Amino acid sequence: NHIIFHSTGFTLGDKGIIVIGESGSGKTTFLSKLFDTNNDISFLSNDRVYVGDNKMYYFPIEIILSMGTVKNNDRLKNYFIEHKVTEGWLGKPLEETSAKDKCGVKPRTFCQMNDMQYIPESKLDLIVFPQIDLEDRDSIEVKILNKDEIIKRLKLSCYTPHDKEAHRDMWVDKGNMTTEELEAMANDTIMNIANTTCCISCKYGCNVTGEQILDAINKELKKLEGVKHAK
Repeated sequence: NHIIFHSTGFTLGDKGIIVIGESGSGKTTFLSKLFDTNNDISFLSNDRVYVGDNKMYYFPIEIILSMGTVKNNDRLKNYFIEHKVTEGWLGKPLEETSAKDKCGVKPRTFCQMNDMQYIPESKLDLIVFPQIDLEDRDSIEVKILNKDEIIKRLKLSCYTPHDKEAHRDMWVDKGNMTTEELEAMANDTIMNIANTTCCISCKYGCNVTGEQILDAINKELKKLEGVKHAK
């Protein structure tokens, strides 16, 4: 049973992670902060990730970056200027773009920009729901989600093959399954994730660094491990 989540997948060391967030949640900024750390990160997929059987798989789609994100990341900014990416997409140099303007890059190009390996699949260990805090720019709050919260959030961010938003027609293979069967499959997959995978929320200010985010997440995960051992 596999479904598609509106998310980005990558590995951090030996951990497979997907980050789920709708437009405006700060997902791309969150990822840029993590990718800017000196950790061993490999990239799997952006915007759409296949998930099932406690594994995640890449989805062939371009990575759409807002110019606000690009301008706030020196590595991305330098690449866009050097290769004149916005001239090709938007017909103007980066400095003339607005924060909401967007450009697409291929996954392999994105990996080159961030000096990362590109991988097709990974085990799934952690799901993160980020939310940027534009008012308290230096704050960070990480919370372990309970089962009900996990199911609710995952249902809002998943697609079955019948959803037009899931992917382009060339990638659709619905087979002989009915809508009811697909929905049941999605519910089974979500329930399995809720029972087996740690899910957290992370609210962070725009001044918070990637290292601070990782430190806060690791502290909460250690607390969770302590609770499990105590039981």
